Amino acid sequence: MDYNFGAYENTEVTDLINQLSTEFDTDKRAELAIELQQKILDDNAYVFCSFLQMNMISKSNVSNWTAHACDYYEVTVDLDIN
Repeated sequence: MDYNFGAYENTEVTDLINQLSTEFDTDKRAELAIELQQKILDDNAYVFCSFLQMNMISKSNVSNWTAHACDYYEVTVDLDIN
């Protein structure tokens, strides 16, 4: 796996990745992804850390926008543009 920069190895995770690569049912893919994430977290396989400085500017018609340290959580179901 050329994306495995930390040389993490777990045969269960590799098997799940292989299953995910051939699974097309979205519900089953979601289950596999959650299982993968949990196995990786349980193994303490990676440390996720970052330091991000940013400014947020929006128009007045944007509501329910919350700035977070990680940009993955800024666009939520509550975000709205009126």
